Amino acid sequence: MLSIIITTFKETKTLSQTLRVILAEKLDQPKEILIVAPDSETQDLIRDKFSNFDEVKFIKDSGHGKPAALNLAFKHTKGDILILTDGDVVIREDSLVKLISQFENQKVGAICGQPISISPKNTVLGYWSHFLTDAAHNLRTVKNNVNQYIDCSGYLYAIRAGVVNQIPENTLSDDIYISTKISQSDYRIKYEPDAKVEVKYPTNFRDWIIQKRRSAAGHSQKFDCLPGGQKAENINSSMRSFSREVLFGIKLFFSYPENIREFVWLWMLFVARIYLWILIFIDKKILRKKYTPGWKRVESSK
Repeated sequence: MLSIIITTFKETKTLSQTLRVILAEKLDQPKEILIVAPDSETQDLIRDKFSNFDEVKFIKDSGHGKPAALNLAFKHTKGDILILTDGDVVIREDSLVKLISQFENQKVGAICGQPISISPKNTVLGYWSHFLTDAAHNLRTVKNNVNQYIDCSGYLYAIRAGVVNQIPENTLSDDIYISTKISQSDYRIKYEPDAKVEVKYPTNFRDWIIQKRRSAAGHSQKFDCLPGGQKAENINSSMRSFSREVLFGIKLFFSYPENIREFVWLWMLFVARIYLWILIFIDKKILRKKYTPGWKRVESSK
């Protein structure tokens, strides 16, 4: 059985689209779809548009962050495989069938889908989103082919039930934490690029910085949020670090742009990433800044 968990907050348009795709998908396994949200708009949507579907269930959470919402969902799941996604993205048709196909291998503990940017490529930030998602796809593909550690994307991934039953509520990036736990449980994490999920990225630089700063903070927490003070053994194969960004980014720098304008935009991206990593260094090493799971909402990506 499949348990599909969708955590969301006031994202009824994209949530409705994804629900219709999931309900129409022809799966061999029975499924349950758990919608976890604190807002009345989402609850009204489920009641008014999806109450005729027995597999769709609404769970009202306290609004204390995504880790708390996932912990609540974990208590209600009945499936052998858990599929996790968000309410602000849209899963493409037939992606779930492809996402779970590799679980026939008992050594596989998680499978990551491929985020696809739907932001316009003819704008600076839109172009950045396409470059970064394509770069992540290339890196995951390389690592997948040699069975190296892969960070799952929180936009769409699947895990075996029981490997992770609870997440510390101070966790900043649930996907990073769960990926680490899966790897430490001697399971492999695989990549399925045919399981696609459409993502809209920020349209202004302020929101872009907020989103990327959040992701980097979650990554830095990855190695100290495990129970009992455990350290992740895969620290050297981490996907999200400044040095790896530079090394892998250089490989794509000259092959990705199709014209001079895009080449200039890539230079701007590298400057922006350096600025971002300076902010992260100041936050972590100088200010000793503490983040909480209750992030400021990035409205332009909704």
